[in-house]
Amino acid sequence: MIIFFLAGIAALVALCVFFKTIVDEAPEFDVNNLLMSESSIILDKDGNEIDRIGNEQRETLKYEELSESLIDAIIATEDSRFFQHNGFDLPRFVKAAIGQASGNGDAGGASTLTMQIIKNAYTVKNENTKEKSTGFTGIKRKFTDIYMAIFKLEEKYTKQEILEFYVNYNYLGSSSYGVEQASRTYFNKSAKDLNISEAALIAGLYQSPCSYDPLGGEEKRARAEQRRLTVLNLMERHGYITSEEHEIAKKLTVDKIVTGSRNNNVSPYQSFEDMVLKEVQEKTGWDPNSIPVVIYSTLDCGKQQHINRIMNGETFAWENDAVQGGIAVVDVHNGQIVAIGGGRNVGAAKLWNFATDEVRQIGSTAKPLYDYGPAIEYNNASTYGPVTDEIYSYTGGGKINNWDMGYYGFITYREALRTSRNIPALKAFQSVENSKIYEFVTNLGLSPELENNYIHEAHAIGAYTGETPVSLASAYAAFANKGYYNEPHSFTKVVRRDTGEEYVLEVKTRKAMGEDTAYMISNVLQDAANWAGVSGINGVSIAAKTGTTNFDDRQLEAKGLPDSAINDLWVAGYDSHYSVAVWYGYKTITRDDVALGHYTISGNHGNTELFNAVGQGVFTEANFENPGNVNAVTVERETSPAMLPSEFTPGDWRITELFKAGTEPAEVSQRFAKLPDVSNLKATQNGQKITITWNPIKTPDAINPDYIRNFFNSVFTSPDFQGQAFNVRTNYNNSNIGDIGYNVYLKKNDGNLELLGFTKDSTFTYNMKTTTNKDTTFVVKACYSIFKANMSNGIETMLNVKTNAKKITATLTTNNTISLKIGGKYSEPTNPVKVMEDSSDVTSKATIKIESITKKSDNTILKSITDIITTKKESYEIKYSVKYSDEEFTLIKTIEIAE
Repeated sequence: MIIFFLAGIAALVALCVFFKTIVDEAPEFDVNNLLMSESSIILDKDGNEIDRIGNEQRETLKYEELSESLIDAIIATEDSRFFQHNGFDLPRFVKAAIGQASGNGDAGGASTLTMQIIKNAYTVKNENTKEKSTGFTGIKRKFTDIYMAIFKLEEKYTKQEILEFYVNYNYLGSSSYGVEQASRTYFNKSAKDLNISEAALIAGLYQSPCSYDPLGGEEKRARAEQRRLTVLNLMERHGYITSEEHEIAKKLTVDKIVTGSRNNNVSPYQSFEDMVLKEVQEKTGWDPNSIPVVIYSTLDCGKQQHINRIMNGETFAWENDAVQGGIAVVDVHNGQIVAIGGGRNVGAAKLWNFATDEVRQIGSTAKPLYDYGPAIEYNNASTYGPVTDEIYSYTGGGKINNWDMGYYGFITYREALRTSRNIPALKAFQSVENSKIYEFVTNLGLSPELENNYIHEAHAIGAYTGETPVSLASAYAAFANKGYYNEPHSFTKVVRRDTGEEYVLEVKTRKAMGEDTAYMISNVLQDAANWAGVSGINGVSIAAKTGTTNFDDRQLEAKGLPDSAINDLWVAGYDSHYSVAVWYGYKTITRDDVALGHYTISGNHGNTELFNAVGQGVFTEANFENPGNVNAVTVERETSPAMLPSEFTPGDWRITELFKAGTEPAEVSQRFAKLPDVSNLKATQNGQKITITWNPIKTPDAINPDYIRNFFNSVFTSPDFQGQAFNVRTNYNNSNIGDIGYNVYLKKNDGNLELLGFTKDSTFTYNMKTTTNKDTTFVVKACYSIFKANMSNGIETMLNVKTNAKKITATLTTNNTISLKIGGKYSEPTNPVKVMEDSSDVTSKATIKIESITKKSDNTILKSITDIITTKKESYEIKYSVKYSDEEFTLIKTIEIAE
């Protein structure tokens, strides 16, 4: 008895020590272990759920949200006396212990629901070896479960709350955690709507979710069906369903009730989700994969689905399987990214995103951003310009070429941007203070390269590190948004599901340019879109610009590419609501890729075709309103600076361009202006002949070779193009303007003018057919020989024509030219001139005098005839002035002295 008594005391002491050890070494009870994170939910712009994400796909439910069938199935299967015990079911424990001691492997483990929760969340969490569950370690762990179930969980929480922990915690196969997510995965419904058969399947998964996963293949599906039947048997045994309900539920087999599909974690909106999750974590510091949040995204599902169909080849024919694309669609009014094309063949999360990650040189899409936009904004340039397209080089040296290796000469800013000329773009870039360009583009969210705080000139044609489709689309959006830039973003608000804390995104908005500049660029880009073949989408006249980039010679050689190979193809464009940027090309190009033909050559229209395909589901209206301070002004082409056309400027020399208010040209071009009138117009009669004389006008600048040459020398920098432009203008004048001259008219009694003829001289002879005593009026107008629209108003002179007027003539009495030998002598005749009136000699009545004597070698004017020297070779000219009646004559005699 003493031995027995001592053994009992020893056993009691040992038991006390054991239980004290259990209490002392039990894990710290932290309820947060049971409050598992729910899934993060992503909503589209309209508040519709598009996906749930997280490290564990889970949705927590309250007890009252569980279907009665599910509660019954779980309790009948896992712990039939759950509502009667205090966390430890002693009868079941003893029964299980006896069964296991007798070698019955099906006796069970006797763990209640409460103990299972403790085991999963505290005592065997992260323990994967058998040693942790066998021998003394296993016994110790079991009693720890009992202790914590009774004194930590059951003491503090109700049965309903404990059941909530149980149904929300466990993994239930196919990446689903908790009954709500499992129900959505397997049945596409909430757990509150589960029927008996469906609830039995869910309850059966708790024993072994991987073995019984109904989406895990035929073998697991068969096991899931057997386990489901076992649960139904237990539900009937414990009185939760009738035999009739049991029979009905048995017929609803796994094949009939499982309608969901295995979650492979790839969403139809995967690229957009990758973008928004990254942005949420950057802006809030919350990782949606581990912190449950509701993300209010900017996704437009309709537009995204449209792009998805393009990217997967349903509505767009990609040229091969290797070519890639990046697409961004941004709301111009608020910067919201409504859809993206992150790349083709997106088969997993967090892949390379060609809309947000791919930074490429942007080619000619840079021209509105780095060249013409700043020129209009800071220099008050008009869409006229003008600018010259000619041989040209960068400031530091190095020739720049146009895409077609040709030159357009004298053109407008509009034409230069419309047809994507590189040289005018560089000149526009150089015309603006470099720091102002930096201010302009950084206000648009762009990322230029800086060299000693200087933006290098290759930016003019987009040859710098580059942009992504998102950053480019957002920059172009400012043109449509009246000059205001909105930082691109993919969400508006994030709400934590565990705490209710909200993060509302404050979108950065800034004025990047004046509304006038934005409107003028949009107006020109509508022409550029037409030229590139990307306008008229859905009948909308959008604004757009294309761009391509080239490989340098070193890259061409290294990759084995032909000279015609190009690297990146872009289009950026917008309507009144959305801005779109598309990139088209290859991620990398190796020699193996070249061998397969996986590269792009000049003339490829993949970018414009892709842009057009995207635009079909995006563009609806292009209404770029004039802010009121931009005026459309018709100017005359090839004037520098811009000048207004005269009233006679031909239609094909008139062009209408946009000017900021207050910068419009005021000076009228004189090239085609009305010519001035002649002066000193006279008419004299000599018998039947009437001679009309006048003082000629100055040769107009429009056809003056010296003036034209000086003009083009001031406009062009290249001597070759100065000469070329001069020749083009001269040829035009010869073919379309002609020489300066004069139309001579006879004014009739009714006031109409009868054209007598055209002459380039300043005298005109009119031979009358009849003579009568009457006043006759003659009119002379200055005009060109071909272009007549701008002839002068004309002046007139009146002559009283005499009846039978006598003919008066004056002639030299010697030969017109007198030749003398050196040493000879010249003697002036007494009457050097003879004057006749009809047949009568009237020389004595005429006034005859020597007007001038000129030595021709040096144009020296001599005083008298005696000054003529005949001792050396020389020529002299004697000019006689003759007057008789109303007639005046000038006669010239030449004296040649030779050996």
